[in-house]
Amino acid sequence: MNSMPILDGPPVFILLAVVVGLAAYVRQVSLGAQNLIDDIERGASNVYPYDPTRLAQRTSAKLNLLRSTRKSLKGLTHVLFLFMTFVAVRVFVYARSRMGWTMLSSVFGEVARHWFDLVASIALPLLVIAMWIMHSRARGKDDKIRRMPLT
Repeated sequence: MNSMPILDGPPVFILLAVVVGLAAYVRQVSLGAQNLIDDIERGASNVYPYDPTRLAQRTSAKLNLLRSTRKSLKGLTHVLFLFMTFVAVRVFVYARSRMGWTMLSSVFGEVARHWFDLVASIALPLLVIAMWIMHSRARGKDDKIRRMPLT
């Protein structure tokens, strides 16, 4: 191959920054969900009254949604960390290839970097689409819960 791999140079660092940003966003959403769970269970929420002996259907549905969201985000977090590791390895491979490490400068190394870049270029949009679907589904369920009566 005579072409330069797409993620050589600054693009790989931009990709790493985007993935770290997505992970930070997921972390904030997860913390927000946990804080709301804590507020509801503490009785600090006027919108979702909490009585452990008799939960209102609306409160129970909201707690289930929040716990489900946290569980989904936990799985997504593992995928994001795996992807961050993948990109960090790609940064290392790029750095070593620039230093003239013969294994990575060979045709095999260049082909491997092209495939690596293709996988990363496919994985990022798939992650974003998965996050979008998760968000849309949770939003739809939340809207349905908000329309429930308070009792």
